[in-house]
Amino acid sequence: MDTELRTVLGGTLLCLVTAVSLSGVTAQPPEVDFKDDPLPKHYEPLGVKEQRELAAARDKARYERRDPELRQKRPPIDWIRVAYHGRVYDDNLEPIEFNAEVLAAMQESLFEALTKLVAPEYWAKADGVSAETLDRYVNSGYDGYDQLAFRQEILNRLVDAAPNAITAEYSWRLNLLDDYFWREISLMKWAIHPDVLEQMSRIWFYLSPGNQYVKDCRDQGVPIPPDFPDASRWKYQGELGYTFISQQDSNGNPLTAEVYAYQDTSTSTPGTCIALPRARTSSKYSAGGDADLIGIICQSSKKVGKSQHACFWDNLELKPNGTTGNRLNGQSNPMTIGYVADGYSLSENCTECHRGNNVFNIHPGTALDLSQAPASKGGPYPVSAGWYQPIGRSNFTNPPAFQLGPPGLSQRSCETCHSIGSLAGVNIKTPARGYCNIIADAAHRTMPPLYYRDPAIGEGAAGWPSAVGPKKYQTHINVLRAVCNSAVADVLREK
Repeated sequence: MDTELRTVLGGTLLCLVTAVSLSGVTAQPPEVDFKDDPLPKHYEPLGVKEQRELAAARDKARYERRDPELRQKRPPIDWIRVAYHGRVYDDNLEPIEFNAEVLAAMQESLFEALTKLVAPEYWAKADGVSAETLDRYVNSGYDGYDQLAFRQEILNRLVDAAPNAITAEYSWRLNLLDDYFWREISLMKWAIHPDVLEQMSRIWFYLSPGNQYVKDCRDQGVPIPPDFPDASRWKYQGELGYTFISQQDSNGNPLTAEVYAYQDTSTSTPGTCIALPRARTSSKYSAGGDADLIGIICQSSKKVGKSQHACFWDNLELKPNGTTGNRLNGQSNPMTIGYVADGYSLSENCTECHRGNNVFNIHPGTALDLSQAPASKGGPYPVSAGWYQPIGRSNFTNPPAFQLGPPGLSQRSCETCHSIGSLAGVNIKTPARGYCNIIADAAHRTMPPLYYRDPAIGEGAAGWPSAVGPKKYQTHINVLRAVCNSAVADVLREK
């Protein structure tokens, strides 16, 4: 079987070709008479028009099953489901717009959760925290932006000192609040009293200069992407009509995603990089329009140690003090690698979505399907073989593959073409929100590849989240649905 035909489940931030994979649950014992279709030699192109139609149908289904009272039912800190390209989304996959009022509400709900979930006796013994710390949150003596700043510092201390399960559940959300907070300060929107800033300086601990990240990626054999744009090295692959989120900019304008690829053929850092700029549909990036979002991911095609490695960059300016600032448009303000946000400084966890055999998520037949890229577009591009390891902050992880188990009687297997990346989230007690969303979208609309438009097969997509009509993948879909809708720890056990 050709390696490049072991394809992935979706197309989110950016993507390549090969297997993606999932972690832990085993289905029912095997039943007899299971047969699966042979893999095709290649996948036919999936046109942009058809991709857009699929995305529109997907968005309609999302809207119909959204919970309009979601934010009324949950504490504000629990609105956050997934962060992606500097934006934060709730369980309806609707963006959360941050401002001082929202930040204050999230701080209050996080403090309430911490004081309810953790006994006072624990705080009395925790490093760097005391009963006085809790009291100072309530009675800081500050107001306005100074109060927001001081409370952000207290919450960082509390989450760091909390029991491991609590830290895992809330630290990634708090990092997103940190990122928003410091960006507002760096853009001179807020003025904070110097005494408060001095006490808060510890919040910068998780940020690191970009050139160190470049060195660490290079040391692990990862290709370092050229600055973007660079027409001689970044090769245009085409438009992408199906992406998972970031369909609009912060003002509601529709965005068009386009794919660029770079191949490093050196012996020290061989591999592939993909850039995915998104610009307003009315002025596409390839036609000279400013990009609202640009993500770059690179993965090595050789192993260093036991694994290939992957690195991440985003189009946020990285300032000398480690904070992130303005978004760079990739035209008049290009991305200079080493001076943009990366796996050490990004507040969101890229590996909530990018996991499996390799880092890239792909829909076969689209511009992301680099296995079919011609020489005129820089192809063929190397495909990795092995479980990749991310380079980034401590919560960047790629756990072992999820085990779907054998399919039921007369059922087909999702693992014929690809394995499934781990479903375990940052907190092992909850599923990976972003990755579950990718899998649900793919199974609902486009997986197995092109089956939904083949009258000879007549089966449609694999069938999640809906389950209308006979589905030959129903056993595996039921396992995936059960895990992604669960918060039970033992459901996410590793193989």
